[in-house]
Amino acid sequence: MFSSIMAASRRIAPIPCSFVKPAAPSMATTDSSGASNQSSARYPKRKRAEVQYYPSSDDSDAFSDSDFESDIIPVPRKRMRSTKPLPPNKIFPFLSLPPELRNKIYALCLPSPTKLTPELSTFERHPSDDNSPSTPDVPRYYFRAKQRSYRRSIELLPTLSEVEAESLSHDLYYRRRRARRGTGRGRPAPPPPPSDNGSDDATATDPRTPVLNILAVCKSIYAEAAPLFYTSHLLFIDTDALFAFASRLSPRTAKLIRHIEVCSWSSSRSRKNRGYAAMAMLAAKGVTELDSLDLNCSLGYFRSYGSMWGRGRERREQLLPKRVARKVFRECGDWLEVVGSLRGVGEAVDVVRVGEENFEGWVLSAQAGEGSEEEKMVRGRGMYRRDLVRLVGGGR
Repeated sequence: MFSSIMAASRRIAPIPCSFVKPAAPSMATTDSSGASNQSSARYPKRKRAEVQYYPSSDDSDAFSDSDFESDIIPVPRKRMRSTKPLPPNKIFPFLSLPPELRNKIYALCLPSPTKLTPELSTFERHPSDDNSPSTPDVPRYYFRAKQRSYRRSIELLPTLSEVEAESLSHDLYYRRRRARRGTGRGRPAPPPPPSDNGSDDATATDPRTPVLNILAVCKSIYAEAAPLFYTSHLLFIDTDALFAFASRLSPRTAKLIRHIEVCSWSSSRSRKNRGYAAMAMLAAKGVTELDSLDLNCSLGYFRSYGSMWGRGRERREQLLPKRVARKVFRECGDWLEVVGSLRGVGEAVDVVRVGEENFEGWVLSAQAGEGSEEEKMVRGRGMYRRDLVRLVGGGR
């Protein structure tokens, strides 16, 4: 059966096809009788387009970058800050400089002293004040209270005009400031109108702003630069500025302060306790190494004598120097007791120096005795010191 089918298939002639190309016989077949015949034709491979799985150079040229330039938004690349420390050859050896050169650099980095007007420079002060404002070598910094974003702070005055100098000398600072204070909502006061003489342009520009950033570099620089600023004369417009300054002191900085001066003592009803709060804050912060505490202002209204009634309804007179001593003890008693326990009562009393305007009534009174005004002033100050030493020492 199988042989008959194979014989029939050999008798069938191949059908000619127009799209088939006859190929040479390549293999031989063998039938059952052993005869070998070669196939007369073979179908060739189908021609297909070659599939490429990667873009060729011709295809990439078809899609150039110019077609997408309008759709690409350049994003600035963030510059990463290097966290690696500088090599030793690029670190400037600041602490290796001579001390004289470092002090000059500190003087340029620290705030510049307040420029005083001639009226304030000739203002009378305590006779024992050797560092008067007329001495140009002593740096003096004036501070005033400031409120910024509901926070109480202070600001350094680069200059003092004639109006401000007059306000300080006559204790009229709040009256002068009432017209130019802020809105009360954390906003600063409007700038003053420019003057016609052009003095504002000359005094407003100051290359050194009041910053103390150099003190935060390292402990060595703080130990060298901090005494240059804090050992100078620090003057405060009023007790509010002194309280704001004292409340931000650190224990290390409090030990460096040597000279404090108050130019105006708040005597109004709403501010009469500010002086006591400021002095108590100085005592709490540890400002006990002062060489001078000048109350260069009027502490109150003192007549030549005062009257008071005792238990027996008898009238007795209270001398003016004793009234001044009791006023100083009421305002500065806490600070005097702290300093007195550390340095002695007599030395603590000598540190506090009261302005001469508090003894004007004593000089003009008949109770001062005979002699010149200087002799009367000396007797009045002696009486004031004895009474204040008695009060600080525990006597009442």
